[in-house]
Amino acid sequence: MIPNFVWVGGDTGALRGEKGEAGDIFRKTNPDIQGLTCITPEGIELSAFHKIPDRSKLTWFSAEGPLWTLEKALEEWQKRTGASSEPGKPPGPTRKSPSPARPLNPSAGTKESAASLPRPSNPYLKEGALVLRLYCRDIVRAADRGDGTGFNMDYVPFSREEARGFLPPSAAKGTKWAVSEQLARRLARSCFSEFVHDQRWEFKDKEVKKAWLKGEVLAVKDEIVTLLYEGETQTATGDREGPEGDGLRGYEGRVLGQATYNTQVGRFASFELVSIGKGWGGCGMHHSYRKGNELFPIGFAMALPPESTAAQVVAAFSKGKKALDKGEMGQAYGHFTYVLNSGDSELGERAKEILLHIEKLSGRRLAEAGALEEIGEFKDAVDAYRQIVAEFSGTPAAEEARQKTENLQVKIGNR
Repeated sequence: MIPNFVWVGGDTGALRGEKGEAGDIFRKTNPDIQGLTCITPEGIELSAFHKIPDRSKLTWFSAEGPLWTLEKALEEWQKRTGASSEPGKPPGPTRKSPSPARPLNPSAGTKESAASLPRPSNPYLKEGALVLRLYCRDIVRAADRGDGTGFNMDYVPFSREEARGFLPPSAAKGTKWAVSEQLARRLARSCFSEFVHDQRWEFKDKEVKKAWLKGEVLAVKDEIVTLLYEGETQTATGDREGPEGDGLRGYEGRVLGQATYNTQVGRFASFELVSIGKGWGGCGMHHSYRKGNELFPIGFAMALPPESTAAQVVAAFSKGKKALDKGEMGQAYGHFTYVLNSGDSELGERAKEILLHIEKLSGRRLAEAGALEEIGEFKDAVDAYRQIVAEFSGTPAAEEARQKTENLQVKIGNR
């Protein structure tokens, strides 16, 4: 399905008033609704999620709604062009183009597609940045409704420098420290802002009334440091008791958290930060949903994305280092191969260097065993090959050594 589409995201509020081709296409195909719309390169609408016949069955909270929209688009594309609409097959050319059929986005879905895209100079995209999934839950209404829709989810990136701000000055058990005011204010400003029913409108720095976060090293075991966090946050755009109006809002709550940091790898293996408190007012749909400026209970939770392999990659790299230190080359090779194939570019590069070192070492051992074989020391060569199989199990060198062992044993038996 993926290669059949070129994926584009945009802010509906900005596009609605934008002057130019992008704004014209948006207003023509999707005048006042956010969601998923499929259009041709010429701007002709093929399908749109908000036009699903029965949205009680096909919703955003399952794959069926977006899938229906994509399948409908391919069906309409086939009617217009005569191209195949079978999912996974590229659409054919438009009637205006005699070029052969090809995917509109041929690199989509491939491993190299993401890596080959130009990377803007953004500190939140650089290696070592910490990206957390942020949940916002309307506590009372979520329980009353019982349909699970009283929450929303977003992602919050922290640059390498900001992420280091969550770390203690010393990894000794019992160490206590205060997270920088700048980082605490950023949490208050951009993370603890309600977005259950609309986008996350960040507070201005001058609207942060209280923001502090303290940490403590709870435990240290080998390379894993366990950290605890505690703090408070308070924001307000104006006086809650003043005149009601769109945009007047605030939040006040306690902050608690726990994280584990792998000192050997230099990464967080886990990270959780929660805040439960009371909010009031709101922007846009938030304000119309609330009862004026009446206080309401609400909660926030931040954590490493559950679908992320970050924790597994960190653990694999750490296990690989331990195996390497013990001389268990086969196990180390397996762990570092997993890291290399994980897509983590920073740890992947480090793993690649270690894998090349292991391959160079095993190659040297193969050459030494081969030299024994060349001079007719077959039994010594067999022993050397067997040792390579045992020490470098799972590596290409081990497989080569195993085959050479079998061949030599046949040769010795025929003598």
